[in-house]
Amino acid sequence: MQLKVTLRLNFLLNCSLVLLLCFVALLQSIRHCLVLLAGKGIPNALSQVNMAAHVTPDNFPPSVTAVDDYERDLGSALTREAVFGRDPFQRQSDRQACEVQFCRDTPQLSVLFSRATHGDYRPLQDAVLRLVDLTCHYSQ
Repeated sequence: MQLKVTLRLNFLLNCSLVLLLCFVALLQSIRHCLVLLAGKGIPNALSQVNMAAHVTPDNFPPSVTAVDDYERDLGSALTREAVFGRDPFQRQSDRQACEVQFCRDTPQLSVLFSRATHGDYRPLQDAVLRLVDLTCHYSQ
């Protein structure tokens, strides 16, 4: 009888020890997760603060490098230069005159894009139509 009680006590102690170890491991996991989240903040509170990232062209590799990296990493090939339509301008001076006139007639593109991003598409649409009209005028 005493052997049965001793075996049961050993079994209960072993089970308790296993449960205790599992509990400690769980606490360590929770602590680890909290350490990883420390300093990150509460998402809803962070969304109320303007956290806009300023991305400049310097943040990106040149297109040739990006294509090389893509082909190397994915083992796929991209078309390096594609023929798309025809150049409407017969002379470089016509193209430059068109660009100069477009810059005079149109606000900065960043303003147009910003307005379009906020739902005001009309200025960007007008600018595209103006560029088409100028291209037609200077390419004749």
